[in-house]
Amino acid sequence: MPSIVERDTSGIYIAGDGERELTRERTRTCKVFTTPTPRQKRVAAKVGPVHYKLDPWDDGEQYKEIDLTVRLTPDEDWDAECGTAGYQVRLWQLKVISGRPVRYIAQFRRAGCWLGMAPLALAWENSVGERQVIGRPRAGIVPEIDNGANTVTWEDCFGAGLSFQYNLRPDHFFKTVTIRSKADLPAPTIALGGLKLTVVMGLSWGNVKLDTFAVGHEIDEIAAGDVSAGEPEESIDNPGERAYRRLTDLQEAFWLQRPKAWDSYAPEVPSPTDAAPHSINVDWRLERRGNRVLALFSVPAAALNSPQVVYPVYVDTAIGEEQVGSSLDDGFTVNGSYGDDQRTASDVYLNIADAASVYSLFRFVDVPIPQGVTITSAVPVGYSRFIVDRPNVYIHCELIDDSPNLDDAHPVIDDRTRTTAFVEWTDVD
Repeated sequence: MPSIVERDTSGIYIAGDGERELTRERTRTCKVFTTPTPRQKRVAAKVGPVHYKLDPWDDGEQYKEIDLTVRLTPDEDWDAECGTAGYQVRLWQLKVISGRPVRYIAQFRRAGCWLGMAPLALAWENSVGERQVIGRPRAGIVPEIDNGANTVTWEDCFGAGLSFQYNLRPDHFFKTVTIRSKADLPAPTIALGGLKLTVVMGLSWGNVKLDTFAVGHEIDEIAAGDVSAGEPEESIDNPGERAYRRLTDLQEAFWLQRPKAWDSYAPEVPSPTDAAPHSINVDWRLERRGNRVLALFSVPAAALNSPQVVYPVYVDTAIGEEQVGSSLDDGFTVNGSYGDDQRTASDVYLNIADAASVYSLFRFVDVPIPQGVTITSAVPVGYSRFIVDRPNVYIHCELIDDSPNLDDAHPVIDDRTRTTAFVEWTDVD
């Protein structure tokens, strides 16, 4: 399979006629090419990485192209892997841990540190602590490795219509539980007060330091067996995003990010009052029993039963390379509002039906353009999932040496100082 650079349909990351890539000038997000014109270079950049290092803090390591292909590994202890991204992933179909089978394990690795995970159960829970297991990972499911979509899926993992998937992206890795239809969820037999659907995952980690939770414990084996056995010795509700630091130098190796859930609603014409998809609230908690840790991700049954919800419904948790990823490097504002809410939207709109004005921001980091040089031309390349009347777009740059991202101190897009010069982008596609 080709790398993400070779798969990009724009072609901007491939050397053109008379061009040559200057590999030593690569950054995490950019490529630099010589051109046939003396003293001119072409820079290709994107929001998000195109290159990686095995050790992101090694200044002497050459950047390499990201390739998210999952390959089978018959000569290794693990069954499949992807070792050519900003992180590495190892996958096991089955391991016996403490005499019990644990299925469909993934190990996320970065900078010599690792986080292991495996699905243990899908269950109903209620406010009085009762738990009704809907299903545990079924044995013998052959995973579908889709190197076009960069996913590994165990269909019907917890039962018919209840699937489990790992997803690879250039700068983060996440698992997804898919509920194909409301009818695929069995009726609860426990009390309905505070009823919620819970995904139970086993976690393990190594070569990392945590400041809170499980401090002083070696969490190096994934929990196995009865997921409802006993009271936890330690627990934490909605712990927030958590950094795992490398033991040798306390660099932040990776982050366990906030879980999300959403449905499949997708209007033909998006509007400010009719965004897609519908977001569903997720509560999560960590529980420790000895040196074993469970992560539990719950969505309210009331949300799943809402007539507005469009199935399939998805529940996920991401492991990212950094705390602040591309979500704060892009965003959009509709009619002077939505600026704060849409900093972390999964889609960034250039135009929305019935909106008088839409301001969008895309921040490109690590672009190797020295101060004082002349930019002779800049060509944006984009993709739109929804195409409505092919509106014109006016593209400005921000008039500043180092543009801040959309953090809490700089959440407003349309108040930024724009260049007088602009490019009119017509026939957007």
